[in-house]
Formats: sequence, C-alpha cells, structure tokens
Amino acid sequence: MRLTSDIPCCRLLKMTSLAFARPVELSHTQFHAQGSGLTGSGAQIGDFLFKEQGQALAIVEIKTPDAPLMLATPYRKPHVFGPHSELSGAITQVLHQQSELRTRWQTHVFDNPSLRPSRADVVKCIVLAGRRPIEEHELRCFEVFRNACKDVEVITFDELLAKLEYLQQHLQPIPDEVPF
Repeated sequence: MRLTSDIPCCRLLKMTSLAFARPVELSHTQFHAQGSGLTGSGAQIGDFLFKEQGQALAIVEIKTPDAPLMLATPYRKPHVFGPHSELSGAITQVLHQQSELRTRWQTHVFDNPSLRPSRADVVKCIVLAGRRPIEEHELRCFEVFRNACKDVEVITFDELLAKLEYLQQHLQPIPDEVPF
C-alpha cells in the first residue's frame, strides 16, 4: 500500500479504525462539534467521530501523509526541533472540538439519539498525520512532543501502515507441516 494523499475514503476509514485498541464503529463523518451562524461561520467540523465499544467516543483528525510534523530548522540549536504548525494546529483543533462536544453534549444527544449510550466525559482525540521523522534529533523531538500530549494520540501514516503489515503477516494461514 502506498502512503499518498489519494487513499480512498473507505480504505482510510478502515485503516483509521486500527488506531484503536478496541473495536469501533463510525458514528459521523464531517461532524459538527459546534454549530455555525446563518452564514456558516464559526462551525467546528471534525473529520470523523467514532464510537468505541462501551461509552467512549473518539474524534479523529486526518491530515495527509505528507503533512510536516516538525519544523525544518531547530527551534534551539543544534538539536531541539519544535512541532510544525500543521501538527500543533491539528492537536489544538481536536482539543477544541472535544471541548465543544462536551459543552454541547445534551444538544448533540437530542439531535443524534445514537449517541445516548456514549458519555461526554469519555472523548478521546486522535491525529493521524505525516510520517515519522527520519533524522535522529527530529525523531527524538517528535517522540518527546507527542508523548507529552496526554490528551491526544498522534499516529503517523507509516506507523499505521506498519500495523497493517504486521496484522497481515500474522493473520496469514500457517501451512501444515509435512509429517515426514
């Protein structure tokens, strides 16, 4: 499978569901965490809203595989790289959507009865973006940054692809051994 931005939506959804530890089902695409005014301004539109088994929900923001994750030049020389605005903006966006979803929970449940088994206090955030940095210092800074993001899981496309390949490898039937 190629890591390009022309991945069909249905395939991207299946790939994204592997980002979860438990089974999930798609609740909404292009969901509105916050409504808009008459002109459409002010809407907070999320890419995907998933329901996990149990009461948890997950907001998933998907950027392209080519989305930059770290700044190209060090924030502090020689080896401290900051997050790119594409990544930090996506993280801020899902956290804002999470907050708006919680704030307007009663309205959302009224408008979408399928959300009734879920809870507003159990909303995860996932950002799927870019590829893991190759350069050692950028990779270290990326790992430090994403592990400090306690409320948002940051997953790269190549990590998701590696998980798919791992599953494919281990789900292959094992040929019967010849007894002689």
